[in-house]
Amino acid sequence: MTPALRFLRENPFGLILAGLAVGAIVGAVVPVSDVERDNLGPLRDEVAKLAKRAAADVVEHGRGVFEETLSAASASVAKHGQALAGDLQHVFRAG
Repeated sequence: MTPALRFLRENPFGLILAGLAVGAIVGAVVPVSDVERDNLGPLRDEVAKLAKRAAADVVEHGRGVFEETLSAASASVAKHGQALAGDLQHVFRAG
């Protein structure tokens, strides 16, 4: 058995992904017919709107998480930084 066949047999999910990728490439290269445009155009527009909304929600959530993390990190640095500064002053005074 060749290494490629062994890989595909051991990783069927990879075969599915490869098939989807080939299908997407072929679908992107083949021109859209008038029938497809008429029947699928509104669906495509709705999916695009939903995807944009979902992306905006993810970005907004990520922004919130980032701001919370930054705030917590700043508070931690302020708390531990003051303690560290006090420890360093003590060391230098003793030394």
